Amino acid sequence: MINLKVGSPIRVFLLVAGSMIWLGIWLTRFNVVHWFMYVPATFFVLAAITGLCPGIGIMNALFGKRES
Repeated sequence: MINLKVGSPIRVFLLVAGSMIWLGIWLTRFNVVHWFMYVPATFFVLAAITGLCPGIGIMNALFGKRES
């Protein structure tokens, strides 16, 4: 089973990364930026809010978790 839940440090990282992308979009003006830039910015913020990150779940399924 794929675990999509992420912890607090990753949620904060995703929130900061998404906020920085949104700030860049805002500073370059919304009508100048290509529509594709909205996709990662929105996914990062939604993943930070909900705690569900499909990208991390898929990478864990592909590469597995490290065992000490």
